[in-house]
Amino acid sequence: MMNVSKALKNNIVAVILFILFFTVPLFLKNNYLLSILVQIFLFAALGSAWNIIGGFARQISWAHASFFLVGAYTGMLMFQYLKISPWISVFVGVVLSIIFAIFIGAPSFRLRGTYFSLATIAVGQMIRELVVYFAGFTGGNNGIVISSKYKGFAVMRWNQETPYYYIFLILLILILGVVYVVDRGRLGYYLKAIREDQDAAESLGIRSSKVKMNALIISAACTSVLGTFYAFKMSYVDPTMVGSFDLAVKIGVIAIVGGIGTFWGPLLGAIVIIPLMEACNAFLPATWSGASLALYGLILMLIVIFKPEGFWSIVTDVKANFTKKKALTQLKGDS
Repeated sequence: MMNVSKALKNNIVAVILFILFFTVPLFLKNNYLLSILVQIFLFAALGSAWNIIGGFARQISWAHASFFLVGAYTGMLMFQYLKISPWISVFVGVVLSIIFAIFIGAPSFRLRGTYFSLATIAVGQMIRELVVYFAGFTGGNNGIVISSKYKGFAVMRWNQETPYYYIFLILLILILGVVYVVDRGRLGYYLKAIREDQDAAESLGIRSSKVKMNALIISAACTSVLGTFYAFKMSYVDPTMVGSFDLAVKIGVIAIVGGIGTFWGPLLGAIVIIPLMEACNAFLPATWSGASLALYGLILMLIVIFKPEGFWSIVTDVKANFTKKKALTQLKGDS
């Protein structure tokens, strides 16, 4: 309890911010604006989940769209054939995603360099192709649609965005809680040690492959949960929507632009990037369909050049300057 209270005290601004988030639907009734906030919560959570393996350990993964796909399709298929609610099937999706994570990590974590990233690309493509190939079962490229006759809590289907707003806000808070526990626990210290110098970490008795595997399993499980709930929010799923390489890149870019390896970076990245992409889609001509992709590519390039630590480094720089000025003012007052 002391650790929890200490964490809340150290992040009092964030606590106040999330309390304010809970009050937003009381004043904001516009479904479109609420849907943008839902997207921010979704991608902040996805970026935070990705950050566990991609940020803390610097094992860049391009397979997280596949974990998202596994969660989405598991929930949709179990409802289509067995009429099982996503509140139950979400756990099956987590188990399957963990199996896929082990399938990716077991061989690649024994190697160095970019082998893990290459393996994630290959597995991501394989899973998408399997979904398309077994079209009789999965619907193939046409996907799966939930009939409009199903409504209510059991299938997460409402006419308003407000329930989805609260669901994804709570999911974001829960995943941030998982990230916090990892970051402040033994696993987080081990991951950062491996990131800085894997040889030195292993010389101290840290089993790098096992540590990275644990991080990937946690990351995949969180991503799968988000995939299941997102599919039922949309009431539709297809391989491109939940398993494309563009989505995999977008998840990573959110974390990298916000601040890779930082706790609040993915949330900040989502707050900046998602509204910009929505603005591009809303106000640019339909012929500029790739404008949103070009936009976050440009943002990523500028961040890499001018602020390689991401947007969160701007916040830390401002905070450091404020602390420095406060200290200088205090010294002058004492003198």
